[in-house]
Amino acid sequence: MTPAANASPTGGEGGPGSRLGLLLATFAFATALAAPFLPWWVLTITPPGAASNFGLSEACAGTFCAGYPPGSPVAAVFETARILARIGALLGGLAEALQILAVRRPAISRWALLVTGTAPAPLLLAAAYLFLGLPGTVGDPPGGQLYVSSFFGTWQSESDGTLTTYAFGGGVGWYLAILSASLYAVAAVVYLRYGAKSSAIARK
Repeated sequence: MTPAANASPTGGEGGPGSRLGLLLATFAFATALAAPFLPWWVLTITPPGAASNFGLSEACAGTFCAGYPPGSPVAAVFETARILARIGALLGGLAEALQILAVRRPAISRWALLVTGTAPAPLLLAAAYLFLGLPGTVGDPPGGQLYVSSFFGTWQSESDGTLTTYAFGGGVGWYLAILSASLYAVAAVVYLRYGAKSSAIARK
């Protein structure tokens, strides 16, 4: 049997399938790297329409940023989410490196698939943990007390005839973590599908 007969027309060593998996993993890694540096939760107060951006390490209102009070519930929630997000980014970088190596060294493909399939877990856990853990920990915004009972929602208060609306929900970083995990999952499925097809052809 000739080398051409052993080659997979759809995937395999450096074929379209492996290249697609690598491309998806690259986009996933880029979003996983960006996510920890962006807001994961946003609180908007209207009027005046000012937004407070809650990142994994600090909260910012306009140009003023401050870390979370040490030992506070909100600090503990964001700290756990930050650790999980960083683990996801590290696994993503390892998956990217293994997929690149696997193009030339097919023996590494199984490890590349394993790590690529594992990378979504910490990112999804970070997003889910913040979604479930943040309500009840955020308080004392400008203008009055606020303890949210959900990750997304609105809350209103009235003072001297002025109605103030607090709207809150996921930030860009939170959405990017979910997007990155989804891309890693798709990359693992693509890698598994074309890798299995390539192996089956090679055995014939």
